[in-house]
Amino acid sequence: MIPLDIVYIDGTGANCSLGTDNIEIDGVEIKDCYIAVSDEASENYGVLGIGPVNLEVTTRNADSFVYNNLQLTMKAQGLISKNTYSIYLDEFTDTNSAAVLFGGIDHNKYVGDLGLLPIASANERIDVILNSISVSNGSGEKYTFASGAATALLDTGTAKTLLPTEIVQALSSYVGRDDGSNLIANCEDIADVDLTFEFLGHEITVPLLGFVQGKTGNQCTIGIQDSDTIILGDTFLSGAYFVADLDSNQVALAVANLESADENIEPIVDTIPSATMAPNYSQSQTATSLSAIAASSTSLLSHYSNDTTTIKLVKSMYFV
Repeated sequence: MIPLDIVYIDGTGANCSLGTDNIEIDGVEIKDCYIAVSDEASENYGVLGIGPVNLEVTTRNADSFVYNNLQLTMKAQGLISKNTYSIYLDEFTDTNSAAVLFGGIDHNKYVGDLGLLPIASANERIDVILNSISVSNGSGEKYTFASGAATALLDTGTAKTLLPTEIVQALSSYVGRDDGSNLIANCEDIADVDLTFEFLGHEITVPLLGFVQGKTGNQCTIGIQDSDTIILGDTFLSGAYFVADLDSNQVALAVANLESADENIEPIVDTIPSATMAPNYSQSQTATSLSAIAASSTSLLSHYSNDTTTIKLVKSMYFV
């Protein structure tokens, strides 16, 4: 057993020991998987490490080494063809149908175009180029409040969506108020409000209600927080279908089908099936920054409350 000290981006962590064992997923046995066992941790849920191997905690030890994580072990044993997986969080409903699919894609879990994007990070994090963010409502009003070209980390291990302070403030001028730690809005007012994220010309539009992480009375706290880096966490990914092809250094994004009941699974053997390149797809586009755009309207909402009651966060993290 190899001792490890793990600390995540949100400050949580664990002291554990790394070893190997056989595990079974949906009736399929995967042999000699690396598993960390912890008797001391800040949280009481497990973590499924399926990111790029160069980010493994073992690469930061004195005796640094890289091991095959779960999907690489599955590939080595011939259970999947490529180092790929698809994620469907489905946090908008109470159907408990969230799923991670290794080596394949479920065409019933998304609607519209499945846009192919290059992974933009030099350190092999799952970063993509984010070019703009817009807010719209059911009356057809739409305003872009952030524009440019910045790397955005797709991370299911982060519960919120993290954006630069000036961008959060620009959004708050349309949909509520920023109380310094949370974005607050009247719950009824945001029922028809959407956010559109544009990646190299490919747009993902998700309901703002999907970003809500707590509620007191008619006041909703929106899971968007100030940060020095851009991280599209669970509150964004709940409204998106996310396919990672780490062998090809690409991802695909589509709008999640929130009414999916059946499956239409296709293995990923070569390229991601049905994915088409984003209109401005480029392996060489330089990321600079995403800048806030001053509000051209006082608000998309009819009103919002100044109630400063503390709102309890109710969502949890899933995978990393």
